[in-house]
Amino acid sequence: MNLVHIISYEQILKKDDWTVSSLVFDQEQNEHRTILLSDLVDINTESLPSKDLLKGHKYQYVELSSVNVDMGMIESTKLVDPNDLPARARLFARKDDIILSLVRPERGAVAIIPEQLDGCIVSSGFAVLRPKEFCAELIYFLLRHPKVLNELGKLATGTIASLKLKQIKDYNLPFLSLSLLQEKKAKELYQQLLACYQKRKSLSAVVEEVFEQKLLIREKKQDKRSLIKVLAYEELSGRLDVAHYLAEDISVEWKCIQVPLKELVKVGMSVPVGRNDLSNKGIPYIRPSNLSDETIHLIAQEPVYVPENIVYDSKGRVLQTGDILVLRIGGTLGRSALITKEWNGSIANSNMWVLTPDQTTLSSEYLAYYFKTRWVHQTFAIWKTGDTLPQLRANDLKEMVIPVPEMKIQKEIVALINERINGEEDHCVVNNIKHFFVSLSHKDMI
Repeated sequence: MNLVHIISYEQILKKDDWTVSSLVFDQEQNEHRTILLSDLVDINTESLPSKDLLKGHKYQYVELSSVNVDMGMIESTKLVDPNDLPARARLFARKDDIILSLVRPERGAVAIIPEQLDGCIVSSGFAVLRPKEFCAELIYFLLRHPKVLNELGKLATGTIASLKLKQIKDYNLPFLSLSLLQEKKAKELYQQLLACYQKRKSLSAVVEEVFEQKLLIREKKQDKRSLIKVLAYEELSGRLDVAHYLAEDISVEWKCIQVPLKELVKVGMSVPVGRNDLSNKGIPYIRPSNLSDETIHLIAQEPVYVPENIVYDSKGRVLQTGDILVLRIGGTLGRSALITKEWNGSIANSNMWVLTPDQTTLSSEYLAYYFKTRWVHQTFAIWKTGDTLPQLRANDLKEMVIPVPEMKIQKEIVALINERINGEEDHCVVNNIKHFFVSLSHKDMI
């Protein structure tokens, strides 16, 4: 690796980004690479002219959270009326177009538009790439190559690292040549990956299997629920909603001790923020739509920020790595997510509880996975208050009892869940893709 790089003043003037990493990377690309991404694809060829949208017709809308990052597939879309389209809904995509996330590109949010989404509308948080000569599958795998993702991640800038469209157009792929044989192999691998994606299990099913295997002794449900229940006044616990007391009695016996959450975590809230306080720069702001039932991690959305002065003037707290967010209000009450390193220092919507585990006795990942199980959701269903807008009270959350094995077992459970999640993708296909990447690296990569 060269420690000294000489760059002409004229070259610097052509650049928008004058950071050392950007200037050096740009020079290395120009010196050694010949395959320009924009030579392989047309980029954002169809913008969204509102006058051409059919009134009364609903369109499939693909946003950043629509893409399953692990599998590289579009997992969900929204059916949206033209009048309700968000401001970022600016692009059309056709069958076999490739979408590449401009937000945190190193995550690998790359996907091919399938036939059933032909003509969908795509967020401007993506670049829409239309292949010219080579097939979509080959370009898809090139863009998901670890070296490419790493390089795009280095090019991204900002509080929530993002690429500019010009950077995509000017990007030179780290390959010397492409071939019809590679194209054929890419098509075969993509069909294998698609088949794995279609047969995979839900996250809750995988997590519950592991907990049942490692910790569960027995689970007993009450055979019949009586429609009459007699309670002394002092047993009402400050609640008068009938559903709470007539809820199904679920008894679970574990191989380890059970401990109330209040002895293991601190429960609080992040910084309160009004809708008018949101901005396009500042400290990253986490919304309920960033949480999903199918991952313990936050999912990408259009970035939203809060000015720093609001945070510093508030008594609330910023989020730290290892915190867990739990939605406390609304129809998705109980949905949760783990705060990882890249979200350290962000703040969360006030509709979420912030749980800070004592890491000496409780693994954050272990708790995050446990929150995805039916045992937790059944408990929340019993405890939620309010018919119009269900709510989860902090005192109820603190009283929830969870199984807490020794830390070694917690780590084993987390490792086994992670292994099985990856296993659902079919190890054979994953290995085939890795071998394909290695073949590109050895023969045609610089």
